[in-house]
Amino acid sequence: MPEVKFSRIEQTLKIPDKVAKFVNLHTSSGDYMRNMFSEQFGYGHREILLKYCGLDFSTQLLGNLQHGVMLHHSYLDFRTPRYFGMRKSQFWVFSKEYEKLGRSLGNENVTAIGAPWLYLRDSVECEPQPVQKPEGILVMPGHSSGPYNSIASVQQKRARAKAFRQIVGTQKATVCLHATDFCNPDTTEAFLDEGFKVICPGSSNVLPYWAESGNRARTLHKIMSLMNSHTHLLTDRFGTHIFYAIDMGLKIGIFPEISELSPTRDLSGRKHVVDFSITDKEEFNYLRENIPEAINQFTESQKYQEISNLVLGRDAVMSPENLLETLDYRKHVYPISDIQPW
Repeated sequence: MPEVKFSRIEQTLKIPDKVAKFVNLHTSSGDYMRNMFSEQFGYGHREILLKYCGLDFSTQLLGNLQHGVMLHHSYLDFRTPRYFGMRKSQFWVFSKEYEKLGRSLGNENVTAIGAPWLYLRDSVECEPQPVQKPEGILVMPGHSSGPYNSIASVQQKRARAKAFRQIVGTQKATVCLHATDFCNPDTTEAFLDEGFKVICPGSSNVLPYWAESGNRARTLHKIMSLMNSHTHLLTDRFGTHIFYAIDMGLKIGIFPEISELSPTRDLSGRKHVVDFSITDKEEFNYLRENIPEAINQFTESQKYQEISNLVLGRDAVMSPENLLETLDYRKHVYPISDIQPW
């Protein structure tokens, strides 16, 4: 097939982004508006909040939801898009620390509501649950996702799995992989070859974003169930899962050197990409300063409960009535599913 070449006029004719966005917002199909704020569908966050408030799942939240825990001083973008009538959308964050930071940068639309994890946990604890005797170690390796591609060789992936096995020894252990890594056979097979049980809690890498395939809406519930059935969390990277494990009372162990066997690179082609050499150092410094006894060994997590509460925004959790008043939303946007987040 010959290479398709575009004319000079085609290459130079550009429509300003603001004009294109205004037109897209008002198309008869409504597709552009339905696909805005897609972050809300990750891990079933949207469904957790909607069920808690008593709203049906046809509802679209008109704002950004914080995806997970990040360091306060790096790579936080509080900008939100405008929608119908150029209304400024909201940004709902986990903690009052994030709210304070966002507003100090001139973003008055940043509001702390607490992590969806806390609404899920509080709701689940109000319902009778089967009694489980926790046993074994839950391994949650740092993951690649979206544009952050793993560039590890097969040999590195096998060495990483072996490094986790050396820490676990002969104890029972389950490896919980992000969907992106679980779908990579080299990664999954490396852990299977080391005798691990390997599981994926669910996937948000689906289209359309609100699709119920891949256990999307119950992903966070699955992670909670896994933590409830294990006694230890083993990981090699800073991440939200550490604070979830602390909240669940697991013993935690963080072995940062293992992460060096899983290098990643931003392949999105964006102008401003993350410098992982900087973020890795900042994350390790955070762990050393705030969770020092969990580095390269297991430790009881109760001593770090206050940190988990702060990061996840325990003091920002609202009643159903107050959360309903805080959220901006519109109904009858998506098909209603029977799948429940808990």
